Amino acid sequence: LAVIATVLGPWALRNSAAIGAPVPMREGMGISLALAYYDGRIDGSDPRQADYRRFREVSPLMGVAARREYVQKGEVAYNKGLTDTARRWISHHQADVWRLRLRNFIGFYAPPAWLWVRFTDRPTGWWVRARAALVALSAIVGWVTISYALWRRRWSWLFIAAALLLPSLPYIATYPLLRYRYLVSTLLIFVAVHGTVSALTFVMARTAARRRQIRAADR
Repeated sequence: LAVIATVLGPWALRNSAAIGAPVPMREGMGISLALAYYDGRIDGSDPRQADYRRFREVSPLMGVAARREYVQKGEVAYNKGLTDTARRWISHHQADVWRLRLRNFIGFYAPPAWLWVRFTDRPTGWWVRARAALVALSAIVGWVTISYALWRRRWSWLFIAAALLLPSLPYIATYPLLRYRYLVSTLLIFVAVHGTVSALTFVMARTAARRRQIRAADR
């Protein structure tokens, strides 16, 4: 807590003087919420095209109108307006919100192939789909490994489960991108490999024991 206060305190004071609000980290939640909660994410549109179109609508980095409004209102006011609009959408689409969050949960651990070619003209070729499938497989095997360990009451695995689950929560509430899962991707692969090796070792040991029983019976 002391380290966090030491880092964020001066930054908040700087922002209070520079932009008129004591922003402790960054004032970008409005854009994140606007990208996450709008009709285009539930109307059946192509997710890649809808994401690109929405990004141009609300992000000052890519949209001329958005940039003009951002400069006119300022960073804090611009994001506050987007936050208010997103919250009104959320209040009128509760069922859709939970479906979107479930999709975000899946997308965080098993990102769709189009995220690898976001904002490019490249198609989602077989190599992109293969990479996405490999990442999804590592996530599935990793979580199966953790679930099995907890089922066997190996409570130390709770720390690994927390390290893999907690970083996903902000992006389940907004939207996942590839770089957001860097906090968990390496650990998930390690856990998946551990689970795979443990399962193969178990199967091989059982097979060897069965063969010894057969040879003993033959004698």
